[in-house]
Amino acid sequence: MRSVILTGNSYRYHYKIVPGTKAPAGAIGATDRTADRAQNSSFAVNDEGVIETTLPWSINIGGNAYTAAWTNSNSYITFGASHAQFNAFNLNSSPNKPTLFLGAEDGGWNNFYEQLTTDTARIRFVGSDAPAGTGGNSVWEVTFFDSAKTRGNPWIEVVFGNMPAAKTTALFGIGGGGSSIVPLNGGSLSANQSYVFEGDSTGINWILHVGSFVQTNS
Repeated sequence: MRSVILTGNSYRYHYKIVPGTKAPAGAIGATDRTADRAQNSSFAVNDEGVIETTLPWSINIGGNAYTAAWTNSNSYITFGASHAQFNAFNLNSSPNKPTLFLGAEDGGWNNFYEQLTTDTARIRFVGSDAPAGTGGNSVWEVTFFDSAKTRGNPWIEVVFGNMPAAKTTALFGIGGGGSSIVPLNGGSLSANQSYVFEGDSTGINWILHVGSFVQTNS
């Protein structure tokens, strides 16, 4: 199976993927963990930093189950361990671990929020397109879902808010080295747009639903 990009597909289970645009949920109801960011180099934490999110359940990425996700100040999330890379990103190899690229580039961050429920883990990132928290503001939110509630497959919802023009051409997709994940390039990301990455049960093969979000299946 090859990773592909889809538009507007919908599935039914506890949650469903529906076409449309979703706005970022914001900081309400989330925990401000900005002070928990850790340095991963000699640079200031708002320039080169990382923070770990412990998931309430495991998620399959690249054939392995993970219970933690590491968000990097340079706008990407790794699984298995944190990573300090700030440039020269590559879907096939760099970082050398499963990675969700969210407009990855040498940037910075100003705020980090986290909201955990029994079914979801939401991360809110407020950053910039330049190191040390300078430059135009960028906002994205990533929500991981308990696979037991999404047909047994990993779902990752990505919602972009404001995005500087330079950020829209930075790397967006899922891949990285050190695993059997099939890289999926999401192409140019758009400000004020929502996407859903849907993996197979192993998290090796992925499809991307463009202009879609996850909704409770009432």
